[in-house]
Amino acid sequence: MIPSSIVTIDCESVSVNIKHPIARYSADKVDLYEFQKMIQDSAVSRPFIIENAIDQWPALSSRSWANLEYLRVAVGHDRLVPVELGTKYTDCDWTQDLMPFGQFIDEIVYPSAEDTERPGYLAQHDLCSQAHRLCRDFWVPDYALVDTGRYASARNGESEVQTNIWFGPKGTVSPLHFDGSDNLFAQVAGCKYFRFYSPEESECIYAYPKESPDGGTIAGRSVRDKIYASAEKAVEDIPAESTVLFGGFGLCGIPERLIDAIADNKQINKLTAVSNNAGIDGIGLGKLLNTRQIKRMVSSYVGENKEFARQYLGGELELEFVPQGTLAEKIRAGGAGIPAFFTATGFGTTIQHGGTPIKYGSDGMAVIEAAPREVREFNGRNYLMEQSITGDFALIKAWKADEMGNLVFRESANNFNGPMATAARTTVAEVEEIVPVGALRPGEIHVPGIHVHRLVENRDCKKRIEKLTVRTAGESEAALAPAMQKRIRIIKRAAREFKDGMYANLGIGMPMLASNYIEPGITVHLQSENGILGLGPFPAEGHADADLINAGKETVTVLPGGSFFSSDASFAMVRGSRLDLTILGAMEVSQTGDLANWIIPTMLVMGLGGAMDVFSGENPGVEQCALPLTGVACVNRIITDKCVFDVVPGRGLLLRELATGVSVDEVRSATGCDFEVDPDVSETY
Repeated sequence: MIPSSIVTIDCESVSVNIKHPIARYSADKVDLYEFQKMIQDSAVSRPFIIENAIDQWPALSSRSWANLEYLRVAVGHDRLVPVELGTKYTDCDWTQDLMPFGQFIDEIVYPSAEDTERPGYLAQHDLCSQAHRLCRDFWVPDYALVDTGRYASARNGESEVQTNIWFGPKGTVSPLHFDGSDNLFAQVAGCKYFRFYSPEESECIYAYPKESPDGGTIAGRSVRDKIYASAEKAVEDIPAESTVLFGGFGLCGIPERLIDAIADNKQINKLTAVSNNAGIDGIGLGKLLNTRQIKRMVSSYVGENKEFARQYLGGELELEFVPQGTLAEKIRAGGAGIPAFFTATGFGTTIQHGGTPIKYGSDGMAVIEAAPREVREFNGRNYLMEQSITGDFALIKAWKADEMGNLVFRESANNFNGPMATAARTTVAEVEEIVPVGALRPGEIHVPGIHVHRLVENRDCKKRIEKLTVRTAGESEAALAPAMQKRIRIIKRAAREFKDGMYANLGIGMPMLASNYIEPGITVHLQSENGILGLGPFPAEGHADADLINAGKETVTVLPGGSFFSSDASFAMVRGSRLDLTILGAMEVSQTGDLANWIIPTMLVMGLGGAMDVFSGENPGVEQCALPLTGVACVNRIITDKCVFDVVPGRGLLLRELATGVSVDEVRSATGCDFEVDPDVSETY
């Protein structure tokens, strides 16, 4: 659609001979009925231009988007936007970056393409969802609400129309690609030259394998065979009672459209779903729990999904708990053809001994229990044998894919998607963009296309943030509630455990807040088990990124020098003893250092998460807490709002420090076991 002011191609940046001009119609001659007829009639189903369709938009007049200074104010000078840098994807230096909108205008738009070493443009982006002032400048044409009869799944059955903005100087090029949904392109300022090809010409413009003498293909299937028109088609042959691996961590990197397609197909049921967790109530795998299409979950964490916990405790759902690092390694090993492996994680706990309820009966008693593990000793240390996991299908989410199925993940959305892509007979990848073969540099590919069998493009994916967490102005501690003041006391004392140069893992909740109190001059490299090294502070308001979260599903930033990796690589760091310090919360800690922090049977279900893995680097003991153990004899120091204990092997607890105003007698009355008192104990925090 174009305004009356742009009815001919006369821009300096376009110098082409148009061999086949596109049909043009005046908006006053194309009503909705005629529009629908034109796009559904295969005989005339070609691109066409509607003139005068957006003449009344304020974006062309009173609030002109051709005025860059107006846009700078309306969008916000410091608002982060995604920018494609480079002329085209096939350039060796092409990349995508986040930068403030004002910087984008000053460095990319104002200088001409000739004066800029690396031209760039604001890529497909729903800028209006962030800069709400822009929504006043245009309105969605009624044409966008017409049923086209194509791409039925494009909006997941919702009536919302996705609005994206492209913005940049002349000289930039979008590569050859296939759009997975219908588009209405409105040219507000400047011009854009389109080159269209019929789908029938794909063999002339894509790299196809040569035919062999027997009529097959020398290089295997055509790369285009991997691309499916809809999520429904990509999952329709999943049989009932299949084992399906679902990628993601929390809501980050989940294949939401593929999950929706399963939810709409009730023939796909009685599934064994392998996933780190199950999303939240009604979102992600929570949707399949609501529709009762999952028979058994194999997970490490329940956490915030109340329906997940309710079904498990009520005997409606089978649940096999697996420590998060063990789950990642089970999947990685399965993809590598390794049937089983040994790990120290879980020795001395119910993972070793078995008996953890997999399914409860109506009377609250376990009717299916986890089996015990085989134990072997290597170099004087005990290990459990774990069998690998493979799936009939793996449904994963990636940022980009080329037509051969090579995948690229964005930031912390690699997580479980990477290893799961390799561990199924059929891997279906939902991606935000499919690019031509050659558009991805070999060095940036995370998963080679050999592992990926089907691709579904979802340019309109909704990236939900489970726990939006931003930096806030400091609040006076005196104004905080008493309970929070106690927590701050614990957090501040815990922060004194950091030493310069440490690599540390902080558990969700209070432990994570300890990073806010690291002393000046001390550098600590924070690791998050979902695949981040170099965690920074929470983002400023308006700068949160759904693809960048920590293990607690909170939005975060990454410091210079930080890195992203998959969940199996993350726990390889843990099990390889690369971490210097771990701080976790606990429900119980015994006098010999046993830890319990993952479940209260028949009551509270949290899950093993990564805690069992981060504790497996210590020598285990045999003392049992009242609750199922996370780790045996694994705690070195206990920090409370009243005191600090050290766990001394062979002796038990030693009282080292007191909080201000707390006496030894007060500590004794609040502690459920005996302890020794250090002769030099004093108030230190």
